[in-house]
Amino acid sequence: MSKFKIMSLDLTPPTLGVPISRKKQKKKMDIISSYIHEEKDPFAAILLQGKTAYKQGFKLAENSNYKVFTAKNVPSAILLRDDIKAVGWFEIPNIGNVIIVPTMYQYLSLFSVSLSKERNVKKFSNEYECHINPTKEKSTDLQLIGGSFPQTEKRDSFVDIYHLSDLSKEVVSKCPELANDKYSIFASDGMSFSNTSRQIGMVKEKMIKHCPMITTATIKAKK
Repeated sequence: MSKFKIMSLDLTPPTLGVPISRKKQKKKMDIISSYIHEEKDPFAAILLQGKTAYKQGFKLAENSNYKVFTAKNVPSAILLRDDIKAVGWFEIPNIGNVIIVPTMYQYLSLFSVSLSKERNVKKFSNEYECHINPTKEKSTDLQLIGGSFPQTEKRDSFVDIYHLSDLSKEVVSKCPELANDKYSIFASDGMSFSNTSRQIGMVKEKMIKHCPMITTATIKAKK
């Protein structure tokens, strides 16, 4: 597999502690389900974040061509298309999940994380370094992260330290919903990206906190 179409989506409501109505909740899940099941070009992976990701991940995978990687104590889930094999899966307690998948040329670590607090960033950094250190068992050539950071400064610092691409920078928009959004997909070298977009509808209707992202990664041949 040389192309990898991904959607990353945080299920967290716009105001923490104030649940959205049942009507909006149903509409939200109907929209997400349509993203998954009505795409002519199916997603290879769907990265979900938020406290309901465990429950909703299994619900969205029902009667679909996706398998679920998640655990009850983490605020994320990863849906992976059935025809793609995961050779490793690790939970990052209180932060997220990561799976390792083979591509045509190399192995890819695919993270789905929710870094709601500053201390989460340090914890995630420790896990991330296990995937970029060639001496570690979890080491892979490529890394891709979907999720949010507690502050834009923490996000930008993480991107700079690990020399990542922040795909939110590829989306040119004047929409106020995107102005200060700390949500993105971050990627290591070795991939190019196309058709990157942000979906603002559910944020405008106050169903979720962050605008979802969709992109297609093309894996480059290893030199």
